[in-house]
Amino acid sequence: KSNLHLLIEERSLSIGFEEKQGQYADLSTKLVNESGDTVLLREVINKPTILNLVYYQCPGTCSPLMWGISKFIDQVDLKLGKDYDVITISFDPTERIDLGIKKKASYLSTMKDKESAKYWHFFVSDSINIAKLTKSVGFNYEKLNDQYVHPTGLIALASDGKIVRYLRGIDFLPFDIKITMVEA
Repeated sequence: KSNLHLLIEERSLSIGFEEKQGQYADLSTKLVNESGDTVLLREVINKPTILNLVYYQCPGTCSPLMWGISKFIDQVDLKLGKDYDVITISFDPTERIDLGIKKKASYLSTMKDKESAKYWHFFVSDSINIAKLTKSVGFNYEKLNDQYVHPTGLIALASDGKIVRYLRGIDFLPFDIKITMVEA
């Protein structure tokens, strides 16, 4: 095996979801929203919420994950913005919100329910706040060369920021999303 493969194997032991059900996302995390304003996570979460941690320039699983979100928003029989929220936060501190806005427009362009789709919110943040949030929700990743090695999935939060469930993968059944949001 090459040194790179050995390094990836060694590091992959610490990369992934460290499940923290019953604990709380750090609601003091500062985020930059689509208007360029700084807000606290506690101001963003006020109903059951799907938290999606990605980096917008990911060459791997982040884009398929966000396509999966756009698909279930159209299919689940809960109303986004009314019954639950979806928030996407880049964990790459070098990414700016204009990139998040472009990504959002791309996913929304394919969705049927354009009205509720606008309640899918995109954010960026700085390295200190990203570290606070990812540590609090057990999202363990590492930068390797110019890319991130990271887990893929969603984190379901209750309206008070309590971690309810982890949904792994990139494609989700509407029923699983509905049950998770009802539970939250």
